[in-house]
Amino acid sequence: MNIRKSTLMLLCTTMMSSTALATPMFTGFISDGMLPNNTSDHFTLTNNSNAGETITKITFDISSTNLFFDTSNVAPGNIGNDFMTNGASDTVGETYPATAISNGSQSVDITFSNFDASETFIFGADFDDFGDIDGTHPDVSDLFGTTMAIMFSDGTTLLGEFIDTNSQGFGAEWSQVPEPSALSLLGLGLLAFGYRNKEKMTREI
Repeated sequence: MNIRKSTLMLLCTTMMSSTALATPMFTGFISDGMLPNNTSDHFTLTNNSNAGETITKITFDISSTNLFFDTSNVAPGNIGNDFMTNGASDTVGETYPATAISNGSQSVDITFSNFDASETFIFGADFDDFGDIDGTHPDVSDLFGTTMAIMFSDGTTLLGEFIDTNSQGFGAEWSQVPEPSALSLLGLGLLAFGYRNKEKMTREI
């Protein structure tokens, strides 16, 4: 086996091994229908990690939409509500951003002191549309394409976006977006596979 082929096969093996060892896991859902500004059950987030990793922070980015977080009665929205934790949520030590930071913004950080594996965090948020301030409540479909980055205690960050879902009772689910490095390794793995097949066909000819 020559050096070039050996290197490509090693990269492919590394990619497969790193995928198998990726233990931090997460699921996220948004409730179906309209999202009223005074409820606490819009989002259901679960830490599914299988090696004890805790979630330390989430960054929720809605800048792909025309929405903003309306967390106070100060402009841009005049009828706002701060983030609310649902009573059915596990105790995860959440800290929401100050309203002076979150109000009118399109990206917020929520930190946690003990969001352990197998625990679920349920919360609500008030959204307004820059084009219809204090008007109609947004629908779950208005949050399709928004992203949520999940930071774990082992330094891993998982990035995903909310997409349409068929899960009962929910209107959107979090779907992980592959990291650029993973995509690069996948491309190299496919290249190695193609090179191997081409070499095999050449020998058969």
